[in-house]
Amino acid sequence: MNDTIQILILHEGPELRQAIARLMEPLPCRVALAVSVEQGLASAREQRPDLIICPVAGPSGDGFELSRRIRRDLAQADPQVWLVAAGPVTPGILTQALEAGAESCLSWPLSEAEITSRIRAFLRHRAVKLVAAAQARRGEELSAQLTAAQDGLAQAIRVKEEFLASMSHELRTPLTAISGFAESLADGIYGPVTSDQEEALGHIAESSRHLLALINDIFDFVKIESGRIELARETIAIETLCAESLSAIKHAAQSKKQKVTLSYEGGIRFIQGDAHRLKRVLVNLLDNAAKFTPEGGAIGLEVRSDAAQSTVQFIVWDTGIGIAPENAQRLFEPFVQLDSGPSRQYGGAGMGLTLAHRLTEMHEGQLTVTSILGKGSRFTVSLPVNRRQAPSPVAPDAPVVVTPEEPARLTEAPVRKTRILLVDDSELNIQVLERFLTVKGYELIVGRNGAEGLNLARQHQPHLILMDIEMPVMDGLEAIHQLRQDETMARIPIIALTALAMPGDENRCLAAGANDYLSKPVSLKALATTIEEILARPSKTR
Repeated sequence: MNDTIQILILHEGPELRQAIARLMEPLPCRVALAVSVEQGLASAREQRPDLIICPVAGPSGDGFELSRRIRRDLAQADPQVWLVAAGPVTPGILTQALEAGAESCLSWPLSEAEITSRIRAFLRHRAVKLVAAAQARRGEELSAQLTAAQDGLAQAIRVKEEFLASMSHELRTPLTAISGFAESLADGIYGPVTSDQEEALGHIAESSRHLLALINDIFDFVKIESGRIELARETIAIETLCAESLSAIKHAAQSKKQKVTLSYEGGIRFIQGDAHRLKRVLVNLLDNAAKFTPEGGAIGLEVRSDAAQSTVQFIVWDTGIGIAPENAQRLFEPFVQLDSGPSRQYGGAGMGLTLAHRLTEMHEGQLTVTSILGKGSRFTVSLPVNRRQAPSPVAPDAPVVVTPEEPARLTEAPVRKTRILLVDDSELNIQVLERFLTVKGYELIVGRNGAEGLNLARQHQPHLILMDIEMPVMDGLEAIHQLRQDETMARIPIIALTALAMPGDENRCLAAGANDYLSKPVSLKALATTIEEILARPSKTR
C-alpha cells in the first residue's frame, strides 16, 4: 500500500502551492503543478493523484469544468477535487461545486484550522478507500481461487463419471454375453442339455447374477456418495415386492437346502417409494441371510404393518451364525467385512448392508439389527407409508412357505413376419440375440453402428429396433434422434438395449426418442416380454 499522497495543483502562480505545501508539510506528499485544464487532465491521467486542488475561476481555467471532466474521464481513479474560491464561498458557488463533483469548496486565503480538518477527513477517507481496494483485490483473488477450485472439482467429477460410465459399459458388455449364452443354452436354444450341463449352466447364471449385483452395488454406492442418485416415487404393492425379492435369492437358498418363509401381519397393502431400490434393500438383506445361514437352516421375511402409526416393517431373519455385539455398530460402514482375514469363510465386498442402510434412509426409514451370536439375526427395515390403504387380502399371521417353481423353458414361438433391426457393435451380443430372436420366430437384421442402423432402417422398415448406445461412427442416441426426425421411420418402436447404467442414462435415451430402456445384461425372457408388449400396443401409443 503506497502511503505517499499524490496532489495535483492547478494554478498559474506559486501562492496556492506554497500554502498547501506548508499545511501538508508533516505528511508524506508529492505535489505536481499544472497551469491549464488540459494540462491538469493530462497530468491526472498519468499520475493518478489522490487530491486535485484548483481555483473556481482564473487564468488557468474553469474549476467547475475541470471537476466535471475529472469525474467523467477519471471515474475509476476517483480522486478528490477541492475548489478554491477567491473570496467567501456563497451558497451558489458551493452548490455549483458539489454538482460538478467536487468534495469541498474552500475560501482564499486558506484557513489553517479548516484545511487541517479537511485534510484529516481526507486522510480517513483515503485510508478507508485503500483498505477497501485491498479487500476487493483479496476478494477477487479468493474468488478466482474458489472458481479455479470449483472448476477443478467439476472437472474431477466429470472425469470420475466418465470413468465410471466407461467401466460400467466395459463390465456389463462381456457379462451380457456370458449370461445370454448361459440362458440360451439352458433354454435349449442350442439343443438339448444333460442334467449335469443344466446344473453347470445354473452355476454360470448364478455367478453372473452375483457379479451383476456386485457391479450394481459399486456404482450405486458411488452415486449415493456423490449425491447423484434419485428415487422414483411410485405406489408399490407389498406382496409383489416381497415375492420378487424372495425370487431373487431362491437359487442360493435351494442350493443350501434352506427353508424360506414369508408371513404378513397387518392390513397395509401398498407403500410409496422406489420399487427397484426397495427391492435392492430386501434382496441384499435376504442374500446375506442365505449366505450366513448354514445348510439346512431357515431364513424368512416378515411384514408387519401398523395403520395407526402409518408404518410398515420388513423383517429379514435367519438361523445363521449371528453377530457379536461389539461388531453390530460396524455393520453399516462401507467395505466392512467382519470375517476379513485371509482365510475368511464368506465372500462379498462388504457393501450390501451399507447400500441397504443408505437406501432405507433415503426413503425416510430406518434399518436396525438385533442378533445373538451362534443363533441368528433379525434385520428390520421400518418405512413410513401413506395412511390411505386398502385392507390386505392376506390373512394375518398366515405363514407362506415359499417353494418357487422352476421357470418354464422358452419354447419356439409360431413363425411370425415381424422384422427386428438389431444395432450393436458387440459380436458376442449379436450372436446371443440373433440366435434367440430367430428361434422366437422373428426376422432379424443386424447393423453394427448407428449410421449403418439408419441405412438398414430406411431399406427394410423394421417393426421394432433394438438399439445399443455406445457404438463407433455414430452412437445410438444420435441414431435414435435421426430416426425420430424422419417421417418414414418416426413411429418405429425403439428399445434402447445398452450397457450404460449411470444416472440420467435412461432419461437421455427416452428423451432422444426411445420407447423403452433395458440395461445390460438383460434377461432374454425379460427382453422377449418387452418386445411382445411393445408390439402388442396400438401404433399410436408406441
